Amino acid sequence: MKKVLLLNRQLFTLLTFTVVIFYLGSLFFGVSLSQRLLMITFLFSITILSFGRRANKMRNIIFYILVLIPIINFSKGGFFFYNVMTVILLFVNLWLLFSRPTYFKGLLSNSRGIAGWLLLFVVFYYLASFFNTSMYNSNLRIFELILTAFLVPVLWKEKNIFNMFILVMSIQSILFVLFISQLAGADARLMLDSSKLLEEGIEIGGNNPISYGLPVVFSIVTIFIYLRNEIFVKKIFLTYILVILVLCLFITTSRGSFLILMVTVAFYFIKMGRIRNLINAIFVFILCFVLIDFLASVNDDFSFAYDFLVNRTQSDESINKISHGRMEQWEAMYEYAKSSGINVIFGFGPGMQYDAHEIISMSLMSNSNAYFQGSRIAYHALPLLLISEIGLLGVIIFYSIMSGIYRSANLFFKSTSSFLPLVGFLGWFTAGLSVSSFDSFSGLFLGLAFIPLIEFRANNLIKSD
Repeated sequence: MKKVLLLNRQLFTLLTFTVVIFYLGSLFFGVSLSQRLLMITFLFSITILSFGRRANKMRNIIFYILVLIPIINFSKGGFFFYNVMTVILLFVNLWLLFSRPTYFKGLLSNSRGIAGWLLLFVVFYYLASFFNTSMYNSNLRIFELILTAFLVPVLWKEKNIFNMFILVMSIQSILFVLFISQLAGADARLMLDSSKLLEEGIEIGGNNPISYGLPVVFSIVTIFIYLRNEIFVKKIFLTYILVILVLCLFITTSRGSFLILMVTVAFYFIKMGRIRNLINAIFVFILCFVLIDFLASVNDDFSFAYDFLVNRTQSDESINKISHGRMEQWEAMYEYAKSSGINVIFGFGPGMQYDAHEIISMSLMSNSNAYFQGSRIAYHALPLLLISEIGLLGVIIFYSIMSGIYRSANLFFKSTSSFLPLVGFLGWFTAGLSVSSFDSFSGLFLGLAFIPLIEFRANNLIKSD
């Protein structure tokens, strides 16, 4: 028992050491040095954890890596190289495969092998993108999504570890938003000047408000819908954490993250029919709004966020402006489908979304409110990305696979009354309406939806061994 406690203490000591060194290094010596310090502390910590007890070693390494996703995603480029997250996740998954083969066997074979079919789709989609574009990084990030999702159920198998993961991720998300807000200043919408930083020798990734908002909203929904019902810490403490998280979400100005929050919580109330929880949610929302209104008058970060989210949303005369051109992409796809249906059915080919957008966006030439005609940019929605590259036929195949994951999450809810996997699926699906969702943060949500796949065997709910 003492060894187990020592190992847990070791894990959290290493995690705290890594996070503190990164933030303090950025504060006193700049981001460039903090990224190098992150490389050192990361390698040191992984080495120490790899010598832990065999029963807990893999779990602790996964815990350590998943909690660090926000700062690794931000630091990629300066932290080893840009696609380092994919490499780390692949390495850990392969390690898990050889150390716990029965875990992957159950995960990939349960519920009619739905996770296995998804993995097969991902592999073929990436390979087709690579051969079609001759670029190794074309759609490479889709592996971030699924490889992260494969790791989340490992923590779930030990509830106390999973509960602690949510709490630590919440604290990490708060610290990260505060860190980014200090770097960005009050008028940058938490978007740093990447080109200016690059001139200073600093390369960053994930420089987007939703990259900061997704870990925050993940923490909010998992605490509100799941963790508050666990005998873990006092509910008043979790309420304080929730309030701080909502304030941080407001600072990120990530409308996509707010959409996830509204969809998941609304669906939760509809599914559960809990009026008391609805009252609690309204109370927390009112409290947060009062705090935001006050903080906007005394703090530049909240003032900018309030102006961006509230005042500009009310003053913008079109949905397209409010959505920053996202609605335009949907409209262009609809107009293009009416005139060139065959291309929409089969797509332009995996990895060809930029070429597809350049052509499809021209369908709105007569629309004076359109901004991106003829531009080679990424689609800000997973369905549009998939339609542009693999067509409606490919989309039908993909979402047929994903519907199997939803059905297993719904069956899990009916069997156990646990809403968490449904929250995960809805969070991932909603994120895909705002971004491609090919990222580790969306993988955390999808990983929650994978939980039933390790709990079901032969269509019967059993206790995982």
